[in-house]
Amino acid sequence: MSRLRHRSRIVGAHALVVLLVSSVTAGTAVAAWASPHVRSSAATTERSASPPTSAVTTTGVNRANGSTAPTDGVPGKALSGDTLDWVTDYENRTGAGAAVAVMDDISRAGSYVPGSLRLPPSADPLGAVAPQFTTGAGWTTGAPPADSTGIGFTASALPSGTAQLSGTFTLPAADPITMKGADSYDVVVRDHLVYAVAHHSTGEVVYCGRLDGTTCPGWPAGSNAQGWSAAVGTPIGSGPFFAGKTALQAGPWLMGDRLYWHTGAITNVSSGMACLDLSTTPPVSCGYWDRTGPVVDNNGYGAQISGTGLPTANGNVYAAVVSRGQAALICTTPAAAICPGVTLYGSGVTTNAVYMTATYGDHVFASVQLTAASAWQTFCFDSSSSTLCQGSWPLTTSPASFKAGNTFAPLLSTTGRLTGVCTITYGGGSSSGCWSLGGVAVPENPYAGTGADYNTGSIGTGDVFVSGTKVYPSRGDEVMCRDFGEYSGFGPVPACDGFTTVRNGRNYTVRDAADIAPNCLVAAGDAGEVTFFDATTGRTCTGPSEPQTVAVDPSQYYCGSGASAMTGWDALSVTGADAAAYASFTITLRDQNDDIIPGFDGITVDAGARASLTSVPVTVTSMTATVVLTGVSDSSAIARGRIRIDWAGAPVQMCFQTTAPPACDAVTLSNSAVAVTTPTTGGRPGISRSGVASFIAQSDESRCSLTMKKSASRRSVVPGDTIEYTITIENTGSAPYGSASFVDDLSEVLSSTDFGADQRASIGALTYSAPVLSWSGSLEPGGVATITYSVTVKSPAGDARVIANTIVSHSPGANCPPMTGFPCTVEVRLRAAEVLWRKVDASPAANVLAGSEWSLTRVDASGRAVGPVTSFVDCTAGSSTSCAGLDIDPMPGEFRVAGVAPGTYHLTETRAPAGFLVVSAPHAVTVEQESTTVRLPDVVNRQAPVPALPFTGGVSAEILTVTGRGLLAAALGLAGWLLARHPLPGRRRRRGATTTR
Repeated sequence: MSRLRHRSRIVGAHALVVLLVSSVTAGTAVAAWASPHVRSSAATTERSASPPTSAVTTTGVNRANGSTAPTDGVPGKALSGDTLDWVTDYENRTGAGAAVAVMDDISRAGSYVPGSLRLPPSADPLGAVAPQFTTGAGWTTGAPPADSTGIGFTASALPSGTAQLSGTFTLPAADPITMKGADSYDVVVRDHLVYAVAHHSTGEVVYCGRLDGTTCPGWPAGSNAQGWSAAVGTPIGSGPFFAGKTALQAGPWLMGDRLYWHTGAITNVSSGMACLDLSTTPPVSCGYWDRTGPVVDNNGYGAQISGTGLPTANGNVYAAVVSRGQAALICTTPAAAICPGVTLYGSGVTTNAVYMTATYGDHVFASVQLTAASAWQTFCFDSSSSTLCQGSWPLTTSPASFKAGNTFAPLLSTTGRLTGVCTITYGGGSSSGCWSLGGVAVPENPYAGTGADYNTGSIGTGDVFVSGTKVYPSRGDEVMCRDFGEYSGFGPVPACDGFTTVRNGRNYTVRDAADIAPNCLVAAGDAGEVTFFDATTGRTCTGPSEPQTVAVDPSQYYCGSGASAMTGWDALSVTGADAAAYASFTITLRDQNDDIIPGFDGITVDAGARASLTSVPVTVTSMTATVVLTGVSDSSAIARGRIRIDWAGAPVQMCFQTTAPPACDAVTLSNSAVAVTTPTTGGRPGISRSGVASFIAQSDESRCSLTMKKSASRRSVVPGDTIEYTITIENTGSAPYGSASFVDDLSEVLSSTDFGADQRASIGALTYSAPVLSWSGSLEPGGVATITYSVTVKSPAGDARVIANTIVSHSPGANCPPMTGFPCTVEVRLRAAEVLWRKVDASPAANVLAGSEWSLTRVDASGRAVGPVTSFVDCTAGSSTSCAGLDIDPMPGEFRVAGVAPGTYHLTETRAPAGFLVVSAPHAVTVEQESTTVRLPDVVNRQAPVPALPFTGGVSAEILTVTGRGLLAAALGLAGWLLARHPLPGRRRRRGATTTR
């Protein structure tokens, strides 16, 4: 049976070990999948087995001292305040394009330095590399703020390896597009899709169409024009829609993946700016920003804000706006932030007409009316100085009777430099005029006699587009081209050589459409007519037979290691095009100095082949490739063709900075990254994790000062009193404490008191684990923490004369280090007496008797108990410090009870020494004053009488004798067994001795 039990224990233990190992293995797998903080012993780990889809690593360099933090290596060194440069390498190993999201956890890496994030360029211009960040509640696309706890990027189409792609050779539509459901002032083109915003309209105001006019991919079915919501994150076509109206001169513009336009609330409470994020499918709203306060009711023509959407030379977009009786130019940066504008009229603006603007180079011209009875004035604004132009501005340019401000056209030099501005006629009674940038009238109007005319329903709408020395004005239902490069200064500006006017019904504007094809422009007209044309010829935009270019600078991909990370050039190829649809392609390569690279001047490569670039030296740090497809037999089969340049080198890098926190605690600053890579060829996402790069940041003690003080509510006490302690901790330095701390050892205090269990802290974490009270918390400079608790003096309180304790802190700069005194130590004097007596027998020798037990109770004048009954025993320890009860005299039978407050007590023997009778009557004890010794008379005990053995009428003497012998034998046997196991001092068991029973 015992063997079976033993075997079952082994089997059970083995099963338990197996269960634990299995649980740990499963838990590790789950943790590695779920947690971005898992530390790896290698640079990268991957959820999927093989082949890995990507690799990601993190490293760091301390800019202050050059100390490095390798992945999973020895931590670098830092001081608080040092700037740390972090580098995250990412490598796509799918062998194809992929969608990637890199997320770098910096929650323990210090404070992010705003604006320090540097990302590699988008290797695929059809995709994008977009920054993303988190502050702890999910990842958001955009520039990381200072409180970011995670930094990263997303790339929608990252090719494998180190490569750069060009845009596609997509052909534009040969016939005009008629916008359905919208009438737009102008259009913008992105990724070969046409976007527009209907002007002076409500409801379905945002338009998107393919080049054949069909609805965009992912766009809500049924209509190209959809409603827009001001609620961030709401998909296009989903409500609730914005209750507003767009401006008449509603010029939309693109900033990266975002489409912006001017609009205003239908209730006239404000005008502002709308945003649609085009990076998602379908696009989602990125919000509405109020840029003005209440405006004049202008629902007839739209929001009281007008702008072309064309940026000035500094990249900012300007618009004329009315609000609170003022007229102004407002400014928006390429990052959609507010920038300096200018006030045009400071007060008195009441008109509800339509304002017009035009943007040329550094200058913005605005046509503004003060009241309905006021003539139209043209203002000139210089964006290079953010001031109104010097000279005779503003100028009267149209009478009050017109419904809208002027339409403008530029005056250019023969090199394309802006020299002035003209107004263009737009209906009967309107006039044209020209002025220099100083506001001086120019007698020669180069547009007179050209037929330039913007007349759409008697409301001047439109502007003249500029490309170099060429301008593209409207001639009613046509777009014409005029070239100032050929202008002599007299008469009409000459027509562009070789340009055929472009039919476009009631034309509004011309804009760039290079995304469609090189040298391509697009015209927008009334009734939603959109026409693409070649800027040189006026004919249909040419396709991929025109030169296609791509520029690549590998150093831009290596923000951490720089150009040295590129080790050589690899190859150039045309990808995405059917090799059977063309015969060959020609290549011309230029270096960073725009010089042709020897051996690559118009060389011809067979269709589908790769041109080796390994002969190009690494001294060529960047190159621009121009490629022309020849022998094209099927345009549609090459419409998605793209140039690809590959080089050899390190993985691409993301860089950013953090600052070691100015703290008074040594901290570990660490950084690790996660990459999620989804191959475009299909398959599940792969998750890669870097190891951890870290620095040990030491505190700067010169900035650290922690002032502590402890006080007590009483300076002296008697048993039964309560002492309230208060501890204050103030950060009197210039650096914060992440974890200031102290400990308060109450060992000595609790020998005379009882802890009140009422500890409180104003901030921080306060814990009590008898007998130690501990606190820790964060304190900014000037921050104060207050800790309170209480103790009650025992009655009696023991032999202490002073109740003292000391707080101790190991925090840098603290004024209470170990072995310190005031103000870290507080002492309270105990006012109490001690009572002494002996326990003796009744013999003349008065022998001291050990082993008695007692109680001490405070009583009133009538002898009634007014305090608790305190019980204790005779201490027979080796020293007084070993006595655990009230009796602190270690001698048997001798008693000393200390810490007794003045008053009357009953001292009662509750148990006598063995063989003696209890003295049941209480002994009165009177303590008349503090700090005295009260000596009581000996307490005498008498022996208890020995009972007589009953030899008659009871058990016989023989039976008692036999029983006594049996008991004696048993006792001797037990004594022998005990001596065998525990020999007396000085006696050892012989080796090999045995014990028998």
